[in-house]
Formats: sequence, structure tokens, C-alpha cells
Amino acid sequence: AREPSLLMPSLPDYAAFQTAAQGADLVVLAVPIPFDHETPVTLADRFVGEEAVFLLESATSGPNARYSFVGFDPLWTWSWSRDRGAVAQLTTAAGVEPLPLPDGDPVAGLRTVMERHRLATVYPAGVRLGGPDVAARVGATGFFGYDVAAALEPTVGSPPPKTLGLPDASFFVPRTFLVLDHLARRLFVTRLAAIGADRGDAALRTVFDAETQKLKELLKQLSAMHGPPPLALTDE
Repeated sequence: AREPSLLMPSLPDYAAFQTAAQGADLVVLAVPIPFDHETPVTLADRFVGEEAVFLLESATSGPNARYSFVGFDPLWTWSWSRDRGAVAQLTTAAGVEPLPLPDGDPVAGLRTVMERHRLATVYPAGVRLGGPDVAARVGATGFFGYDVAAALEPTVGSPPPKTLGLPDASFFVPRTFLVLDHLARRLFVTRLAAIGADRGDAALRTVFDAETQKLKELLKQLSAMHGPPPLALTDE
């Protein structure tokens, strides 16, 4: 068997993944690595070409100044606009699914989608977290616009006409989720594996192999030297 190294650390094993998949439809494969040479901004800059990249950066001091989060590659995207009335839409690789909002409430609508899922995390054997299971913090990331208030509280009145063509609420679940622990100087590199109805060995092995390969590619990318491009100054 391959020995772990600084460039390619130990990965979660299939047996642990298989066990986790029996009770969950989303399994996070997580690998912690030493990471004390970059900022959250330069980490996010590595992935600016990916789909739907976000950075949630920690405060620089105080009791909550510990974790920063980077994510991309949506598993699904949930969105709502007031011109659709009490119906949101869920976009996945399979297509677009209309979803009625409970009592016309966008917040309750998103909560209903999240409640469909059961999540489990799998780490390499012998990993000591030294804190909470941060890989389990993966979830829907996005925004509620100001106009959502009108759907929740009718006394707010009608919002002004929309001109930007953006939804009033949009959230997605990232398949790649990176958690930078500033206190422990570690980066948790994770991939979210979606488990289908078939939980047989062949189906699970296919999912595991595909997501493990993605993990290897991420770890290789993170081990490479990286510097953000210089700012381009113009007269405009």
C-alpha cells in the first residue's frame, strides 16, 4: 500500500465510507493537512475559475476568530424570485424541479430542502480533530435579498421593480468544501459524495473512487506553488 507523504496524505478508506453511506445520502470525505503559509484570500484565489466560488472569512481577532470557509462546485442550487409567486426551483444535474413554498415562506422552503438530507463524515484512520467536526459544517451557502422581507411580513409593502435580473434568494450546497482552521494551522479538504438509492457495493465503489480521485486532484493542486496575479492598473 502507498505510504502517506506531505504531498499526498492518507485518504479515507472505502470500508468507513461504505458504513457511513448506509445511514446517509451525503457523505463528506475529509482530509486535514498542515496549512500555515497562505491566507484565506490566496486560498480562494486558487479556485477563481471554478463554478460558484465563495469565501467566508473569519474575523482577525476575538473568540470566534478561528475558521474560514471556501466552497465551490454546486451539488444543487435552490433559488426563488417573487415573480414566481410561492414556488421556488431546485436545479440539479438531472434538471429543474419546481418546489412550492410552505405558506409562501422562502426560508421554510429552503429548510424543507435541507431536511431531505442525512449527512455523515469520514476521515482517514487515526485522524484526531482537536475540535469540532468542521467537515460536517458543509451546507447551503447563499443569500436572502432584502425583498424576501415582503414575503415574510406583508406589512412591509411591495418592493420596487426588479431591474438586475437576479433571484431574491439563492443557495447552493458545495461539493468541494475547504475549512481553514487558523488556530490549529490546518486545512480540511473535503469532497461531498452524493449517495443514490443503490447502496450496493458496486455503486458505492464507483462513487467512492470518483470522489477520492477528486480529493487527490485537490490535494495535488494545494501542494503546488501559487501566487495571485498582480493588480492591473489602468487609467479608467
